Amino acid sequence: MARLWRRVCCFYITKGCYPALTQRDITSLLIEGGSQVLGSAFTAGIVDKVNFFYAPKILAGDDGFPITAGQGVEYMKNAIKLSGIQVKQFENDIMIEGYVDY
Repeated sequence: MARLWRRVCCFYITKGCYPALTQRDITSLLIEGGSQVLGSAFTAGIVDKVNFFYAPKILAGDDGFPITAGQGVEYMKNAIKLSGIQVKQFENDIMIEGYVDY
């Protein structure tokens, strides 16, 4: 697995990752990373499903990071939308799951 990780892991995710994954019969990939990694995955158009987890905690401060980095949209009407949304609760945490509509 470490050998595979070195070959397909990159700071920015692009559609070029597909061949390395599909050759190994990998059809699903969990992308868990910082705002630049997630932003690059959305920019590449390879995200088809998202799971957002929210915990009832307030961190405050002004040093936080956005969920994704990169080119944003100027108007809300141009934002990436989700469909098939499901909400699940795990004790006090909430998960929102949906499919990406580009």
